[in-house]
Amino acid sequence: MRFRRSKLPTSNVKMKHKKSKDELFFEIVGGWNEKGRIFGLGVAAHSYYDRPTYEEKNGKKSRREYIKSLETQVVELAAKNDDQKKVLDKQKTNIVRTQQVLIETKKALTKTSESFMTFKQQLEKFMQANNLVRDTKVAYDFSIS
Repeated sequence: MRFRRSKLPTSNVKMKHKKSKDELFFEIVGGWNEKGRIFGLGVAAHSYYDRPTYEEKNGKKSRREYIKSLETQVVELAAKNDDQKKVLDKQKTNIVRTQQVLIETKKALTKTSESFMTFKQQLEKFMQANNLVRDTKVAYDFSIS
């Protein structure tokens, strides 16, 4: 069996980007090898071509970029932490004030309750003395727990 190669006319092929002789050479020889050399140039390849970094080659971030992004995150988180600490400190201060107000309110309520009980007892004595009511029990209980 015999294979025939058909050639395409060059007039039908439209080139979007014309490659330079250097680019064509680089492509034909296969680019950089594992030892960091280009066929035909050897160790002198670095004088003619820039070798892509591992990160560029594989589309990954470099370590410096990664470390920089981590440092930025740490700074942002520290700032956020400081803001949250300030909010918590304000809330703690408000809680302490509220507790103090509650203590004072409870004291005032206790005094008011004691005054009411004294007044109630005096009222009951007055009513008994004047025979105004037979049953002296009042239906309300104002004790503080």
